[in-house]
Amino acid sequence: MDRFVLNTPVLFIIFNRPQTTKRVFHEIAKVKPKQLFIAADGPRDGRHEDQELCKQTREIVEKIDWPCEIHKDYSEKNLGCRFRPMSAIDWVFSKVEKAIILEDDCLPSQSFFRYCQELLDKYQLDTRIMSIAGTNFIPDHKRRNNDSYFFSYFPIIWGWATWKRCWDLFDPDIRHWEEIREGNWLKDLFGHSSTAKIWTNIINASNPIKKDLNAWSYHWKYTCLSQSGLCIIPEHNLISNVGFGENATHSFDSTSPVSDLSMKELEFPLRHPRFVIRDAEVEIAMQNLWVTKLKKRISNKIKKVVARLLVTP
Repeated sequence: MDRFVLNTPVLFIIFNRPQTTKRVFHEIAKVKPKQLFIAADGPRDGRHEDQELCKQTREIVEKIDWPCEIHKDYSEKNLGCRFRPMSAIDWVFSKVEKAIILEDDCLPSQSFFRYCQELLDKYQLDTRIMSIAGTNFIPDHKRRNNDSYFFSYFPIIWGWATWKRCWDLFDPDIRHWEEIREGNWLKDLFGHSSTAKIWTNIINASNPIKKDLNAWSYHWKYTCLSQSGLCIIPEHNLISNVGFGENATHSFDSTSPVSDLSMKELEFPLRHPRFVIRDAEVEIAMQNLWVTKLKKRISNKIKKVVARLLVTP
């Protein structure tokens, strides 16, 4: 087999986690991308430990020992989980037409890079496709065919890739949401009300006016849904989120069923689907996993509140 050459630009978004950053960067270094964009968030106000942690994290990604065109965007102030990734992706697509995007807790398999590069090339002009995911939350789910990947309306951003043509549609203000919600358009998109209700709640919470979620990904998901944009998901899971724990911003529960998922390499050449139709059966299985996870989170929060009331005089 010919040696794989990664010509696709890679965007690596980092902050203050040297341990996870080192693991992810080690995998990036193995494929030696020709173009590497590094976007770093700055230390938070009042968190003195961030100064040293951010410094240690940036030192890790300075150790580039292969021929590489390097671009850096290091913020001196903290932009947060909402604005740092958004500004980083804006930055990379001001310079290139397509990119592979990894955050500091998304540990990739080696086949993830080749998979992304081949599909970025294959679907570059296909406006039906808006993103390529590396994560498959339910890789053991029995599907109807043996293709290397499938299509879904669920955009997953734990290790992913996309094109400038898609990011140009990104809507951080989720305009037209009221019209879509009140017109029940998501039910038309998914074909049933249960999934539409879940996504309605997610997008309601991501309203930039309410600022309930310090995140950017739901705005991207809204963008994809509002365009009926498909996401490609691999048959095997290619990304393991190694950032769950008490130091995380959103993913606190290290016992979560989606924490530190096992990975399996894809085989090449890829087996491409003969038609572009979303796999609604897999979506329902993923939805059931997320609903179960959400119920568990709610139950745990209730238990903590009750325990606190019991010990409060």
